[in-house]
Amino acid sequence: ICEGATSVLTAGGASTYTWSHSLGSVSSITVTPSSTTTYTVTGTSAAGCTNTATVTVTVNSIPTVTASASPTSICEGESSILTAGGASTYTWSHSLGSGSSKTVIPSITTTYTVTGTNAAGCSNTAIVTVTVNSLPTVTASADPITICEGATSTLTAGGASTYSWSHSLGSGSSITVTPSSTTTYTVTGTSAAGCTNTTSVTVTVNSIPTVTASASPTSVCYGESSTLTAGGASTYNWSHSLGAGSSITVTPSSTTTYTVTGTSAAGCTNTTSVTV
Repeated sequence: ICEGATSVLTAGGASTYTWSHSLGSVSSITVTPSSTTTYTVTGTSAAGCTNTATVTVTVNSIPTVTASASPTSICEGESSILTAGGASTYTWSHSLGSGSSKTVIPSITTTYTVTGTNAAGCSNTAIVTVTVNSLPTVTASADPITICEGATSTLTAGGASTYSWSHSLGSGSSITVTPSSTTTYTVTGTSAAGCTNTTSVTVTVNSIPTVTASASPTSVCYGESSTLTAGGASTYNWSHSLGAGSSITVTPSSTTTYTVTGTSAAGCTNTTSVTV
């Protein structure tokens, strides 16, 4: 038998029986020996004559089964290798089948049980727990999300403990950028448990308008007028309190340089000047 199991001793050939080991006087007795034991039974016939017989119950040790996981703590989607030892054959819980080593990808923290059986057929169990850490839900935003050429935007990440940005921006939860064209930035967030996740944010860059300004004529006599004309943008605003509009008539009293600010449909501005 294996340690902890029972065996039924049965005597025959006489009328009454007395067992060693203080087992009493019955023909059949159940025993649970802790080690290999030889039992003696004394049988007495109806005429009062006696004889003895012996029987040995062999006790096999149960195996000391071990179970380990490498690694014991993982992030969602990762794997761990379970390894059992101390026996001859092994059977795992969770329908993992048999074998001394198993690779698992649990979706949540899971405790696995392995049953190990030695060459004598005795078995024991061990357990091992694989802890599964959730991936962080990383967020990323840009303020503002749309800029004009040369302007800046502040990228902000959240949902993790530490952050690393693409485009060699380094680490930190907040980064200021000045992209020359529309750019998508990726941030990798790492949780306190060491699990990572990524997200991205796009900063749209609108071109600044190429504003033009002309005067017709560019040279006037005192008291004469010239027409200033701007182009290359959607709306225009002139210096010298001339107001808005693509075309303005001026009558300067002296040689004057006029500046016009043009604004595109995207709200980006640029300036140029013209001298009369």
